[in-house]
Amino acid sequence: MAARAAAGAAITRNGCAADIENARRGRREHQESRKSEVVRRKSGDNPLSTYDSRYMVRGENPGIAAIIVAAGAGHRMGRPRPKQFLELAGLPVLVHTVRRFAALDEITRIVVVLPPDKTDFLEPFILEYRWRGRVLATAGGEHRQDSVAAGFRVLSPNAGLVLVHDGVRPFADSELIRRVIEKAKVCGAAVPAVPVSDTLKRAEGEMLVATVERNSLYAAQTPQGFHYALLAEALERARRDGFYGTDESVLVERLGRKVCLVEGSRLNIKITSAEDLLLAEAICARLLPAAQ
Repeated sequence: MAARAAAGAAITRNGCAADIENARRGRREHQESRKSEVVRRKSGDNPLSTYDSRYMVRGENPGIAAIIVAAGAGHRMGRPRPKQFLELAGLPVLVHTVRRFAALDEITRIVVVLPPDKTDFLEPFILEYRWRGRVLATAGGEHRQDSVAAGFRVLSPNAGLVLVHDGVRPFADSELIRRVIEKAKVCGAAVPAVPVSDTLKRAEGEMLVATVERNSLYAAQTPQGFHYALLAEALERARRDGFYGTDESVLVERLGRKVCLVEGSRLNIKITSAEDLLLAEAICARLLPAAQ
C-alpha cells in the first residue's frame, strides 16, 4: 500500500492528472439529499423553448451523480487483464478515471460498475483516497446498457443530474465535465463530441462505394449528462422494447427528446486497444513536463 501511495502522489505532483486537485486531501461531508427544482414553465415563457422544460434543472447546486462503467471484459486489448485494470503511469486506468470525477466537489455520488467478480477492486483506493461514502462499486451486467442500468438503480432520485462515463476514458478533465453539467442543466441531455476529421467511406465487402459527407458528423464521447427522470424513462423504455444502443444518448433520442452538443476534447480518448494504451502513455508523458 505504501508503494502504491507513493506512486499515486508522484503522479499527482508531476501532472498526468495535473488539473485534478489533490484527491488525497480530507473532503468535507457531501450532502446526498440536495434537491433540484425542475423548471415547469410553458414553452412560450421560456426563451429556450426548443428544450423540454420537464427536463431542465434550475438552481446552482443540483444533486449530481456519476456512473462510471467499467464492467467490460476488454477482449479487443488482447491482454490477460481487462483494459480498465491495466496500469497507466503507476495506477490502473480506472483509478485515473475515478480521480477525475472525485476531484469535483459538486459530484456527490460516484457509482463504479465493475465485473461481478471484481467488485472489491477499488476497495484499497477508496481507503487510500478517502472516498468512503462517496465512491461505491456495484456489479455490472452482460451488456454495457445493462451495466448502466445497474449503476442507475443504486442512485437516489435526489440526484438531479446523472453523468455516465466510460471507465477507460482517463483524460476527461474538469472543464469538460463541467461543460457537460452546465449544458445538461438547461437541456436535460448533453453529450460531448468532436468533429470528425477523417474522410469517411462507405464500403460493401472489400469495395468502397461512396464518400460520406462529414461536415455535420461528430464523434460522441463521455461523460454524457442527463436529468435523472429523463435517463430513468430512457432506460426503462429501452428495457421494455428489448433495445440496446451504443450509448445513453441514443436511448434518449428514441423518446423524441433533444440532446445538446457540448464541445469535447481530442485528448479524451477511449482506451480499447493496445495502440490506444500507447497513446495514453504518450499523453501522460507530454503532460508530465508541463506540471514541473
